[in-house]
Amino acid sequence: MSEILEFARRAVLIGAGATMVMDVWAALLRQFGVPSLNLDFLGRWIGHLARGHWMHVSIAAAAPIRGERWIGWCAHYSIGVAFSALLLWTYGLEWARSPSVLPALFIGIATVIIHHVVGANRTHHVHVPRAAHGRHFGPQGLGDLHGVCSDAARCAVDQYAPCSFYLGLPKTLKRRAAGGR
Repeated sequence: MSEILEFARRAVLIGAGATMVMDVWAALLRQFGVPSLNLDFLGRWIGHLARGHWMHVSIAAAAPIRGERWIGWCAHYSIGVAFSALLLWTYGLEWARSPSVLPALFIGIATVIIHHVVGANRTHHVHVPRAAHGRHFGPQGLGDLHGVCSDAARCAVDQYAPCSFYLGLPKTLKRRAAGGR
């Protein structure tokens, strides 16, 4: 068998198998009342992407998309296959022929970290008292890292302990004469 076919076969089998294990785990958690994945919402989000709508205040409140359940399930398993392909691409077919736990664990942790860095938009909807906007709290997505600077503090200078580490002195503003530019 050629290496390309072996790579594709192993990526599909490993990815689909790992995704099935995750789905069984999610079903078990639901039996104990733990909320879990709703792949309809994933399908709805993907369906809205085709219409150019990337962000939603609440995907649950967004208009349903025809076939969103099938879209969500197909995307769910495609993501699993893509992650297993990443594992095989990183560690090679030799790993698949003689697997060990650490490489798979490393890729799993890396994908979770990437998800929390890139897909952290849910923190934009957290209510934070005294914040001007919910987006001022939490991590920024990679697309939001262009020319960002810190916002002015919205509290007394000595209200929080970390503020006391900065020894900036207040400066008085000089006023120009009227009409002078």
